[in-house]
Amino acid sequence: MNPIPQQNSWSQVPPTPRPVAPPPPTNPPPDRAKNNRVVAIILGSCGAFFLALVGLYFAAQNAPAKIVTPVRAPVPKQNGFDALKVAAEKLVRQKEVGDAAHSKPKKNWTIEQKRALVQANDAAINDAVASLRLPYLETNRVTSSSTAFPYYAKFRAVVRTLTLAGNVAWEEGNHRLAATRYMDAVTIGRRVPHNTALIGRLVGIACEYIGRAPVWKRLDTMDADTAAYCLTRLDAMQPGRLPFASTLAEEKWTLARMIEEIYNRPESFDESVGGADGDSKDDTTAVFRAYTKVVPKSVAVDKLNEQMDKIIAQSKKPFPQSKDELPESREILTRILIPVMYPARLKFVANETGDNLLRTALALRVYRLRNGKHPAALSDLVGAKLLPAVPSDPFALPGQSLKYKPLATGKYLLYSIGPDSVDDSGKGLATVKNGKTVRFIEAESKGDIVAGWYAY
Repeated sequence: MNPIPQQNSWSQVPPTPRPVAPPPPTNPPPDRAKNNRVVAIILGSCGAFFLALVGLYFAAQNAPAKIVTPVRAPVPKQNGFDALKVAAEKLVRQKEVGDAAHSKPKKNWTIEQKRALVQANDAAINDAVASLRLPYLETNRVTSSSTAFPYYAKFRAVVRTLTLAGNVAWEEGNHRLAATRYMDAVTIGRRVPHNTALIGRLVGIACEYIGRAPVWKRLDTMDADTAAYCLTRLDAMQPGRLPFASTLAEEKWTLARMIEEIYNRPESFDESVGGADGDSKDDTTAVFRAYTKVVPKSVAVDKLNEQMDKIIAQSKKPFPQSKDELPESREILTRILIPVMYPARLKFVANETGDNLLRTALALRVYRLRNGKHPAALSDLVGAKLLPAVPSDPFALPGQSLKYKPLATGKYLLYSIGPDSVDDSGKGLATVKNGKTVRFIEAESKGDIVAGWYAY
């Protein structure tokens, strides 16, 4: 048997050689001409884009502002607006008239003293009443933020004088003449907003309040004929109530003209808001001057129009569906100029509600005096031909009327659900401020607007 041979170094298996990585490929030399072309294309595109932006900017700077003129009826040759201004100029002793007509006068006025004030203003009263026989149309000429409206204060003075004349007539026992003067005052308030911006609408609302307040005060002592006369006058005014959107369209035009003026005269804005004197006023003017150099006028007006169009569209919706404030515009002039639209809309709806409540209360008064009791439902007033339809509740959704309930005491509960749009079963609206309860209609008010304590 042969022995197993020993392993020698020469008999060992040689190690497997490690693979050798191939050398990296050699990059071709860069094509500098091609790279230069790419860079040139990029730079050229950026330059063209920049030049296009500059061109658009200068085009916007030179573009005319799009100021939309509302649809307006032609001004009549014989205009009740002009006639009312003439009547207002004839007023005398207005501080005394204002106090004597106030629900809480500072002085204890006698009937003789009040009669003397009315007689001193006979010419103004007669001319104001005559103006109601003419078509009424004001032309919105507001092209500046510094435009003054001295005649609006005088229109309110005319209305106060008419209510004082009504109060004197009532105290003298002439209830029909008193009702006539009260309704004349309300009619002026209803006519004032025609073709006016927001300030005209607010003045008109104030005049309606002044005229309605004494009617509420006298309601429980009115005879059927006097109440029916007031109701007839108020019903006749219903077709002439302008929607709030028409006022907003005029306000849109007015604000656009104000922006135009700010671009022409940056200091005009500071003048209009009563800016401070000295350095502070100069700083404000400097800021607006710089702003008008950077932001094109057409852009500022377009942003205003865009925001106002949203507000106008919102105003056409039922109140419960349009209570939320719209987001503010990012454009600074638009944000500064239109912060008061929602409170104004609230005043408009509240005024319409007050009118509907008073018409319904007058109809209830007539019905009770003629039938010896209040109706079981408001629809009975329509059946008795006292109202053309059951008055709606402007604070509720369409199709919902004012709430009504006859009481066992012989009285009744009549109310609107109010700005919170919640039926609180006739719990009177109230807002707590500084620990005191107030009954003014405000956005945050909770409760219902109840006929009787609400008398505007």
